[in-house]
Amino acid sequence: MQLRDYQQENAEKLRMMLVRNKCAYFVAEMRTGKTITALHVATLLMGEQPTFRVLFITKKGNPADSVKADIEMYQPDYYIEVINYESCHKVDTHPRWDLIITDEANEKISSYPKQSENFKKVHNLFDEHTHHLLLSGSPHPESMSQLFHQFQVGYNGPFADFGHKKTAFYQWAKEYVNVTKKEYRHGIVNDYSDAKKEEIMDMVGRFMLTFTQKQAGFEIEVNERREYCTPKESTTWLVKKLMKDRVYEGKTGAVILADSVTKLRQKVHQITSGTIITDNKGTVELDTFKVDHIKREYAGKKIAIFYKYVGEYDMLNNHFPNNTKSDQEFNASNDMVFLGQMTSNRSGVNLMTADTLIYFNVDDSCTTYIQGRQRLSNLKRTKPIDVVFLLTIGGIDEKIYNIVSQQKANYSNAVFLKDFGLGQQTQQMGLF
Repeated sequence: MQLRDYQQENAEKLRMMLVRNKCAYFVAEMRTGKTITALHVATLLMGEQPTFRVLFITKKGNPADSVKADIEMYQPDYYIEVINYESCHKVDTHPRWDLIITDEANEKISSYPKQSENFKKVHNLFDEHTHHLLLSGSPHPESMSQLFHQFQVGYNGPFADFGHKKTAFYQWAKEYVNVTKKEYRHGIVNDYSDAKKEEIMDMVGRFMLTFTQKQAGFEIEVNERREYCTPKESTTWLVKKLMKDRVYEGKTGAVILADSVTKLRQKVHQITSGTIITDNKGTVELDTFKVDHIKREYAGKKIAIFYKYVGEYDMLNNHFPNNTKSDQEFNASNDMVFLGQMTSNRSGVNLMTADTLIYFNVDDSCTTYIQGRQRLSNLKRTKPIDVVFLLTIGGIDEKIYNIVSQQKANYSNAVFLKDFGLGQQTQQMGLF
């Protein structure tokens, strides 16, 4: 296949980084061709070697399918295997891997202060000579402390001197983090989110290559708007009932229990968009007001819908039977509706042929907001990107949207209690 000029240039820059450091982080905005660029990096790194083994680690589902489709187009001369993070323990390490690519590493191996299970699985695939190429559009969306384990999963990153023991992050934090205290119900713990940005960038700068959509020539504007939907009175009543009593038992025996702040927030969040997972009767469809809005306002349009909860998928699947979870199948069709879970589909998914991306609900993660709304971006797209957030009048979803979109922060239990004036009352009930 014919690569774009900027993809070839970026691949050569990354090759040089890998030759010098055996580690490189390609930070590229969505739809600029990270995967194809990475595949070409491997070709350049292989050079005249008779054999070369590449392991491409990505998220399962659509992202993995998309990578495999790109490999099919690129037709590399080297051996390449695609695996998801959860299945890394199944990968054979004999013979060794020449290059390991960790896709969306910020989502899968960036947790701190403790090493995640994914970190341990991936780290076991490296040796001291393995080249490591990281890919992401937003490598540290919440804190630069997220960079440590992403680099440390290999052997040759900027913080290699700290080693790979379970205590490595804590030793690193003494030098690169302003450690503070945070109080929770179970006690006071150290907070490692206030990383020293300048000191960290001094170390990681030579390992990172950044590339934007503007540099690639994207000039498509994003039209984002809110559309308000009115729920049934019974839906609003149920939310108020649950906030007051923390439990509800329906006439059919269905029980909704909210005996902690997290449960209360999640149950309210579900109900606000018309579904609920009860504690004894499974998923219940309460109110189709958002589905009715979509049918009324977007009839005849090619739409992609992002949902949050399983109950929302069940409802959407029932009311839009001509649907798919495959972005490739969606882009090849004229009338199918794409249904995607907003967290798992916020990266690695291409919805360029959609007229409109509809958020059926709002996730409480600012990362999901930032990344997901770019799923329609593509150099071949000529019309503006149309993104719609369906919000419930008087609902929690609008409050979440305001936090993630305006403050670029996550919606937490503390914010929830403050928003609904539940702080003192909830503490008295021993829920927080």
